[in-house]
Amino acid sequence: MKTEEMDFIKQKLTDASYELPYNTLEEIFEIEKLSDELLEFILDLKDNLIIIEFLNGYQYFSQSQLDRIEGFIENNLTNNDKLFVSELIAVANKWNITSIYDSCMSFINNEEEDSLVILESIYMIVEHIDLDIIEEVFDSLNHIINSKLYYQNCQLVAAFYLLRLSGHEKYFNDVVDYVENGQALNKDILANLLGIEYNQGRYFSYYDQLITLTK
Repeated sequence: MKTEEMDFIKQKLTDASYELPYNTLEEIFEIEKLSDELLEFILDLKDNLIIIEFLNGYQYFSQSQLDRIEGFIENNLTNNDKLFVSELIAVANKWNITSIYDSCMSFINNEEEDSLVILESIYMIVEHIDLDIIEEVFDSLNHIINSKLYYQNCQLVAAFYLLRLSGHEKYFNDVVDYVENGQALNKDILANLLGIEYNQGRYFSYYDQLITLTK
């Protein structure tokens, strides 16, 4: 990419309008070989929403660029923007960046942590389960269910994945209780969980029973 083209892209990414930066990202998504210079420029932007949109949308990162993104995520887990942190965890999950696993364990054990951060941390932990600490994972997820300090959406997701991991009917009953007697949003959360391929019928014996709760 020529210097003039690079400068023009940078200018559009920092435009004050809403549409132009996002339209520019769509153009970047078509570039199969992203320059390290452009990657660094985007990671240095002040707009966290643009950064997340980029990290979610671009599909052709090199391994060295993923290493750079890994460092960026690790350095921003203490960011005050909790939505940003939760989205970074989701990005790490997508790209199999497991170096933040211990941080995610700390997040779910912190009753005062933001619920979005806890939710994405649960997904990260379960989808990259570390069998060496499986008992600790079970203890942490059970703690979420048993503590009144966690939001109910976190408790539902914790119960669901305890059911997936163990198959114990107790957790099935917990999930049913959260959906039938809890917040209205819980039905949508369960529907989203069951919409994930690995949670569907061919992989999950409770699928047919739970899907009826989302109707």
